[in-house]
Amino acid sequence: MRRDNITNTVLEDQIILMLGDIWLSKNIDNKRKRKHYASYHMRLAGRLLVLLREMTNLSSSMSDFLVPKYFDAFVGCTLKACDAMDKDTEDSNLDHPSTALKIGFDLCRMASVKLGNSIKSGDEQGRLDTTNFLNLMKLEWTVKVTKIAKATLNERQFNVHKSLPDPEDIATLAKHISSELNAFNLKEMNPDNYRNAVILAESRLLLYNRRRPGELEALSLKCYEKRSKEISDIDKSLRIDLTDLEKKMLETQEIIEVRGKTGKRVPIICPKEVLPVLQYLANPTSRRRGGVKPGNPYLFANTANGVVKAGEALDEIKERASLKSPHLIYCTNLRKHCATIAQVIGLQDHEMKWLCQHLGHTQKVHSIHYRATSGMIERIEISKLMLMQEMNRVAKFAGKNLKDIQFEDILGDPETCTEDKEANEEGNLKESSDLEDVVNAIADIPIVLGDEFSRKTKTKVTRIQWTEGEENELREYLHEFIGKKCPGMKA
Repeated sequence: MRRDNITNTVLEDQIILMLGDIWLSKNIDNKRKRKHYASYHMRLAGRLLVLLREMTNLSSSMSDFLVPKYFDAFVGCTLKACDAMDKDTEDSNLDHPSTALKIGFDLCRMASVKLGNSIKSGDEQGRLDTTNFLNLMKLEWTVKVTKIAKATLNERQFNVHKSLPDPEDIATLAKHISSELNAFNLKEMNPDNYRNAVILAESRLLLYNRRRPGELEALSLKCYEKRSKEISDIDKSLRIDLTDLEKKMLETQEIIEVRGKTGKRVPIICPKEVLPVLQYLANPTSRRRGGVKPGNPYLFANTANGVVKAGEALDEIKERASLKSPHLIYCTNLRKHCATIAQVIGLQDHEMKWLCQHLGHTQKVHSIHYRATSGMIERIEISKLMLMQEMNRVAKFAGKNLKDIQFEDILGDPETCTEDKEANEEGNLKESSDLEDVVNAIADIPIVLGDEFSRKTKTKVTRIQWTEGEENELREYLHEFIGKKCPGMKA
């Protein structure tokens, strides 16, 4: 963290220092970059505190400001920190909307820290004030800050020209890197040759795997030594159904597993042309003669205690190749290109899951942030669906895939369509006349029902009422069974 007014403010505030500890603990498994994450969020909180002091003309600490009384001041300072424009109008906009989202999360973290301290120290008033402040964050922050930030981010994505890399440039760059790897001198051990090996290896793996630069840079010697070189028994049992090329790829490529974003395990596929160079980089002799310090744990090490950045390695290798649009070839754009091509190819659900697992993100992130809408899909596949609706031919193509439907089948030839229409009308007239003949013929046939289908009439019975003498005689013989009440269910 560079020394300035914000740094001094951060070092003097206990809540902001505890926020830095939270970010260090949150990224404990990313030891190479967690200090940068902590520094960024601490400086962001320090900027907010400076703005609060300027607005209120107070020199209070962050803990003193985390009360409901200053909630609106937090909202105003957050918008100011994001360079808000037109604050007094309904069309409020932010120059840096993502900063507003980050401040909201950090405010909740700092308020939670103060709440914990108040509970531990028995400060009932502090606990009540912090609880009310967190309730205000839930009730009003979303409307006053988060909604504006997200609306700004979404509007920026509308009609934005997203230029993907030229496929010919990607093929040219891959061919150039492969040729340099094959011609690399493994016997020459000096700092310049070692750095060239790092640049070639990083560029090849970055281009081949579409990995994030930070994931590739963090590859350690320990992970490289534990790489998967042998074929498992399950893979051997599946080799029967593979082609010769697939068998060769299975035997010649190696897999290295590294830590991806948010701690996910992601693979790095090493093609055969880069394997000798990786062994050269891991060789203790070549590392010592290449100027790498003994305590440097990384495979793509520099002469200090860090690494050669993969993004810079790709930029350097682009200058050696003759490309049409080298400015379009960078790591994020390569990942977007891969996601868009997968959309055009039309991968199945399980195949898309494989791709997302390799790239190290979820399918939701894949669809929202990486996959650019292909103009070819909109102009061709979706247009087929729109034309079918306009021409009322949906029923004709029921159950078919859009790729199997041709525009000629939808539009058809006008003369052919007229002939088909006339033929259909003639066929309908013929069918209707045939139907009338059948109905008339059926009407002339007498309907005779057999005995088994005829309705049997019941014989009429005349009932005669008993005389009084007959009723008395019955009562005399059945008096034991005739009671005053009807028998119950158990009788």
